[in-house]
Amino acid sequence: VDADALPLADLAGLPLDLDPLGLALNGGEDYELCFTIDASRAAAAAAGVLERTGTPVRVVGTVTPPAGGMELVRGGGVVPLVPAGWDHLR
Repeated sequence: VDADALPLADLAGLPLDLDPLGLALNGGEDYELCFTIDASRAAAAAAGVLERTGTPVRVVGTVTPPAGGMELVRGGGVVPLVPAGWDHLR
């Protein structure tokens, strides 16, 4: 996941201790659709969605083999990304 590509909440008027990146990754009160598509088709798909619906699409990461685990790319560094959001199946 590319931290710099994620849409972050505007925290104006909210408590100062909130972290926009933490909310984007684990908050749960944001309603953006996430989907995967072959990287070679991403730009054309994003343009098509924008043209037909007016909705911008962001590429926020790359799907890799599961053995590598999830990673967060931020400021040129890479750190493990551990799921911490709500688990609706628990």
